[in-house]
Amino acid sequence: MNFHQLHLFFEVAQCGSFSRAAEKLSISQPAVSAQVREFEKELDLQLFERGSKVMHLTEAGKLLQRYAHQIFAQANELEHAIEDLKGLSIGRLTIAASTTVAECILPHALGLFKTAYPTIQLEMQISNSTKVVEWVCERHFDLGFIGDEIESNDLVIEPLCEDEIGVFVATNHPLASRKSITPEELAQQPFVARERGSATRLNSERALLDLGIKPKIAIELGGNEAVKRAVCSGLGVGMLSVFSLTPEIKAQMVKVITVEGLVCCRKFTAIYRRDKELTRAEKRLLEVVRESIKQI
Repeated sequence: MNFHQLHLFFEVAQCGSFSRAAEKLSISQPAVSAQVREFEKELDLQLFERGSKVMHLTEAGKLLQRYAHQIFAQANELEHAIEDLKGLSIGRLTIAASTTVAECILPHALGLFKTAYPTIQLEMQISNSTKVVEWVCERHFDLGFIGDEIESNDLVIEPLCEDEIGVFVATNHPLASRKSITPEELAQQPFVARERGSATRLNSERALLDLGIKPKIAIELGGNEAVKRAVCSGLGVGMLSVFSLTPEIKAQMVKVITVEGLVCCRKFTAIYRRDKELTRAEKRLLEVVRESIKQI
């Protein structure tokens, strides 16, 4: 198999068009198109559906895309392993993190790591925990950091620290002056919730269910900052990591309220594929994250 042509096909499939792939690779579109056609001829397979304005992969193309992704992901791992032999002077780390971990835990840790190892490149993508697990399993990222404990035969899961998820309201909310409230009172409140797939949402709903509460969701939002702003605007009560609420609590914008019988704790964890050999840089980053947590 011609791996140059496989790479061109993969870039076209990932970019969704010949023109965008050509621009990314800094070569002409006709050259890309000709190489992909030649690749299809050698394989005796049609990889893209023709005659549509929107480019779609055939079933053969989808199969080849999946295998190509694995091949090039492992090639990147080989590059990292070679860089690892040269110590912590060069390299690149790709990290995926859930929203709460990315906002509350990693900034300080990544700052410490970058100061100590300035020549190592860091790339981080943020999403909810479900998406982070998916990305790491599919080899899109080397390390993942999530706000939940999971079970997976394909992943190593390393606990980092405990986190408490608290119920909070705006300081001008009627409940803000109360020392505590009952589960029945909480059940009557409209909730500002994180999106589905968020570990914060999942753990909150579990804890509420233990009290017999099915929350009345007023609005779902895709991030902690959006939830905090909505709560401060009076749209309802929220449940977020107490870590993430620290700035707003200090600024007296929100207040965490006690709910009788409510216990909502979870673990922040690091994840990586079980078949992956961690590089020195990756091992050192995990050490720095643990050291950084102790300083928070």
